[in-house]
Amino acid sequence: MTSGSVVVYQAIATAVIAALVVWSTYRGGERVYVNNKWFPWLKRLPDKINLGIRVFLVFGAMFIVADSVWLLEPHLREAYAYCLAKLGLQGTQIGAGVIVVVVGFYAYWFKVKHQLAYGMVEIIFAGAAGVVTARQMSTATQWAGSVATLIGAVYVVSRGVGNVAEGLRKAGLLSP
Repeated sequence: MTSGSVVVYQAIATAVIAALVVWSTYRGGERVYVNNKWFPWLKRLPDKINLGIRVFLVFGAMFIVADSVWLLEPHLREAYAYCLAKLGLQGTQIGAGVIVVVVGFYAYWFKVKHQLAYGMVEIIFAGAAGVVTARQMSTATQWAGSVATLIGAVYVVSRGVGNVAEGLRKAGLLSP
């Protein structure tokens, strides 16, 4: 499969996801108030198209993040090998732990300040983790780690949706 066909499949999958989200949002007949703060030009469009474009952008970002991880993987391996050579195994492991804690504290701060955006980032990264994990699976590999990663990604998506809903409630865009 060529990289061009992968992008086409990703665009089709993103469009299908966007259509399903719009359909499931509007099937009950309730009114959705779309926040046009980030993309003010979208307010000129009907709400269903506006929401569809937003969902397409979010899930398109998911595929972009997954593809970026895939493309950066050789460079990450080089950086890891460099750290191993300079810091040794234990130093590299401690460094990775410190980075995780620092990034985790920043993620918490970001969540407190921007819960709606944080929830969307959670969904994007969990979807990207699912895509990257699925790309590494084959009939010749062990699946225990991949299945555990996919289950974890599902959990992170559910947390992300909860954070999006809570962020919308705090902004007054979703009833309690």
